[in-house]
Amino acid sequence: MKQFEPQRLDRGAGGRPFRAQHKDVLAPVMASMTSPRSEIDKETLQRSCKEHLEQLGLLQERYRLDSKTKLSEFDRISGRPKTQGYELTRLDTLLLWQVGFQDPHAAGR
Repeated sequence: MKQFEPQRLDRGAGGRPFRAQHKDVLAPVMASMTSPRSEIDKETLQRSCKEHLEQLGLLQERYRLDSKTKLSEFDRISGRPKTQGYELTRLDTLLLWQVGFQDPHAAGR
């Protein structure tokens, strides 16, 4: 019987084929006030998807820390902590393993 080999989604060489295949969906969209409506809609949808995955416990935000104080930086307009992006949670890693995309023990988790 053939051994099942999970696909890798990480940013290393193992995840490159997956990321190349889905680059249109995974590439961050950065719209501005002068962007076309389609670009603003795409950014809004992408942000909404990330927020929903966070609510489900599958992603968590990484907060930006001030290099001097080592405390979270806050946005002056919104008052929310500034983020550096997202990272997978343990639940997400297990889910990806269940559907065959990632080894749950990869990357030291």
